[in-house]
Amino acid sequence: MVAPGGAGLTSGLDHCARDGTVVTAYDDARLRVAALAVEDPESIELVPFGDLVGRVVRMQGGTVERLVTRGQRDAMTILACESLSGESNLVRSLQMTGTARLASQRLEELRHLGIDGPDLRLGASRLNGSLADKLETLAELSDLVKDSMDVAHREYVTDRVKSCLDSVLDSVGPLNHVVVIAGPDERPLYDAWLLWLCRQGVEVDYVIELLPGRPDVFLPAQRSIARLGSKKRTVVGEEGWYEVLFTDRVAATTPSVEIVEASDVLAECEWALRGCGKLLDEGTPHHRIGIFAREASVYGPLLTATAERFGVTLQAVKSAPLLSCGLATVVLQALRAAASGDLREMARLAKTSYCQTSIEAQGLLWEAVSELTSEHDNAWSAFQGWLKDSAIDAAWLGRFLEWRQSHSEGTATLSTWLERFRQLVGETAIADEAAASNPQIRSRDMRAQTVMQRSIADYAFVYDQAGLRELSLSGFVALVERIWKDETVTVETPSGGVFFGSDPTCLPELDNLFVLGMLEGSMPKRRREDPLLDDEARNELTNALGVRVPDSRDESRTERDQFIRLSAAPTKSLILSYPLTDDDRDNVPAFYLTEIERAAGTVTKSVYPRQQWVPLGNAWSFEADRRFRDALEGPRRYAGPSAVTLIENKAVLRPNWEAGVKPGELGLALNCPFQAAYRYRLRVSSPSSQIGPWILLDLPRLAGLSVAKDPQSARKALLDELDRLLARTAQRIERWEASLLETTGRRWIDEWVEREFHSRTVWPRDDGSSFSNVGLDSHGLRNNPKIEGKTIHLVDELAGLTTVNGVSVIQLYQNSAPKTTDVETQVFADRESFKYGLYLMAQFNRNSAAMALEVDSTTGSRTLLVLSEDRGRLRSDQGRNLSVRGIGVSPTRAFRCVRERLKTAVNLLEKADASPKPGEHCSTCWYGELCRRSAEHGDVESPFGEDET
Repeated sequence: MVAPGGAGLTSGLDHCARDGTVVTAYDDARLRVAALAVEDPESIELVPFGDLVGRVVRMQGGTVERLVTRGQRDAMTILACESLSGESNLVRSLQMTGTARLASQRLEELRHLGIDGPDLRLGASRLNGSLADKLETLAELSDLVKDSMDVAHREYVTDRVKSCLDSVLDSVGPLNHVVVIAGPDERPLYDAWLLWLCRQGVEVDYVIELLPGRPDVFLPAQRSIARLGSKKRTVVGEEGWYEVLFTDRVAATTPSVEIVEASDVLAECEWALRGCGKLLDEGTPHHRIGIFAREASVYGPLLTATAERFGVTLQAVKSAPLLSCGLATVVLQALRAAASGDLREMARLAKTSYCQTSIEAQGLLWEAVSELTSEHDNAWSAFQGWLKDSAIDAAWLGRFLEWRQSHSEGTATLSTWLERFRQLVGETAIADEAAASNPQIRSRDMRAQTVMQRSIADYAFVYDQAGLRELSLSGFVALVERIWKDETVTVETPSGGVFFGSDPTCLPELDNLFVLGMLEGSMPKRRREDPLLDDEARNELTNALGVRVPDSRDESRTERDQFIRLSAAPTKSLILSYPLTDDDRDNVPAFYLTEIERAAGTVTKSVYPRQQWVPLGNAWSFEADRRFRDALEGPRRYAGPSAVTLIENKAVLRPNWEAGVKPGELGLALNCPFQAAYRYRLRVSSPSSQIGPWILLDLPRLAGLSVAKDPQSARKALLDELDRLLARTAQRIERWEASLLETTGRRWIDEWVEREFHSRTVWPRDDGSSFSNVGLDSHGLRNNPKIEGKTIHLVDELAGLTTVNGVSVIQLYQNSAPKTTDVETQVFADRESFKYGLYLMAQFNRNSAAMALEVDSTTGSRTLLVLSEDRGRLRSDQGRNLSVRGIGVSPTRAFRCVRERLKTAVNLLEKADASPKPGEHCSTCWYGELCRRSAEHGDVESPFGEDET
């Protein structure tokens, strides 16, 4: 019996192991820890438990099949669920992949307890009701999976164990001494095998974590000892302070214990690594320092990134979802492209770095794809012909097209598809980037390739043995997507760094341990009953079979044991921390912290508030922290007004007035010259702002809605333009975005057509006065105003131009309805209304008596904004959302306001300094992080308040 933690395991192995000893463990993870604890690894042999049992079976003269892998077991279970008899809710639920995997896990748990199909049937015969039916279903599932394994010549470790128990060894041969390391879970069947092995004359030492004076903890270990009935029990090591945890006693002496409160998870990781750095500077070896975080998916990336910034080396085994790996997502994208039949999916593939396609080639590809998709029924063949005649350098593309052409038709077995998959990855250039990347990415991608092929191979093995039907390309893609969704990639970092782990049973011998994430729900986990076999069902099964089946209360007690293991792991210092908040909630510190504070007696408490970015004063810190602290403690410098000063740069930003400037740029300049310069002159746009529903607003102009003769032809023209728009934008948006854009477009088209033809009845147009797709320099529009002797050439494309009862009307389509005001000083003051003023002023020569704008908005209204002293000729129809609004000033005053603001906008653009002008518009600006003066997230005012800057 040894103390919990890595130090206890090391003591136990030092006491038991000798030359020729075979060391095994119930769990392979514990065996890896044992490898670190052995002083002379060449004098002993480390063997996984299943391999050791197989070796003994061979010594008996028996036949050993290969052990089934987890992937093969899950594949067999999923297939077996499809063959279950009965119509119960459980049978129907087992058709779902998630439930089938859950059933596979439960059957594995029961096997380790010595319960298999016949035992489940026996339990069902002794019980009644729904539980009996459930056990019958699980027994049938167990038998079906076992039949598949027999056909496939695979077996469980428990099958090997059972084959030994009723036999006798003639000779133990070289197997004289075995050391077995117990795990945290009960394995009664394995314990029975150890007793059998002892009866064959093999000396067995059973290393198990236990606190001799505490009958209330490590109950699975105590039950194992009771089953084994060992005559010789040796306590290795001394009593530790952690034995007083969850008692009413207080430890006499303890290691240094500290409880840390950090503001968030990132700050918690930073402070833990600062503690590691201080210990390293003081001379503590890397391998004697450890970091534990149960939520490895949350803490792992943050610890890795922070360690790189601080220059600390971490030693860890990191796991991540397979489809989070770049290579896996690209390969899946390639398979989807091949199966979809959509050229645009293939063109998206060309944008990935793995395919190494130049920007110029990507542009040419998209031009060809957009054209061929809309004009050819057999676009793939047409594209292959285009590719042969083109001069683009994309060798991978030709091989990919050949692969798709060879395998897009017909069906094949999954094994055949596996070979084809290897061709896709190996014979195209998709994996070349993985081989040429930096070592870390290369290692990750190579492991991802292994996982992808291994997972398909597991299913291929099962599918072929079961004689299942062949799969088409689309069926193969759907299957691998389902398989890969639950796979993980494991990457081991180089040894020689600070240990990072997420399993308390796998911590090595340490001097110092940082335990992160001490929150309720994480450490300890909340008690939760199993959805397939709840506590009541487990208790009934225990009574029916006489074999103890653990329930959720046992899981809770195991959580307590795990915390004792954590507390026992370090010999010098234990630092437990928790984040005060997460992104979406405040956290509740674990009640274990209260217990450790009580048991230790003397505990240091540290609180690191959000404002404390780095250690204070002369406290130990990394060089990165010292530079940050110098910046924080130095004189506060705010970002000054940024402005372009070089003449050559101003020339780039200054519009060519003769070539033309859009009213939108002039209006935007009034809000913020910086925003106008970046959007219209430099054409900088963020990815999130490139595509959105607003691009649909140009459809009425392109389709000529204002001159359509009837609703049917108008709707058809709009839908045709929508299809062309979707083809043009497919390169820049995801499939779900395209679907959403199409749905929105169809809805808007129906509303546009309805309002268009109803407005013609309310506002009848003069014969022959309607035009569509009108340039601002045509049809007598006035687009050359003079400002201080400078002629400003305005250019724009308008949706329509018409005359309604003598009133000249420009048609516009936009998101929101126009806002008007009767206050003269505010007329045309904002960006949108200023554009209205320019459009109205452009009609002045065409019809100076009356002019208006017909503004259709996606909010469901159409408004006539009238600049006239007489509105009697036009009426509203509020029931159909058609309204007439007027501006309460004369045309002369209105145009004077427009000219004044036009003069201001021209001067700002002519100045060409692109100076930011913060205001309300910053809340929707795309360039706030570039201008550094944004009212939302600039450098002038702290978003947290002056006390936190």
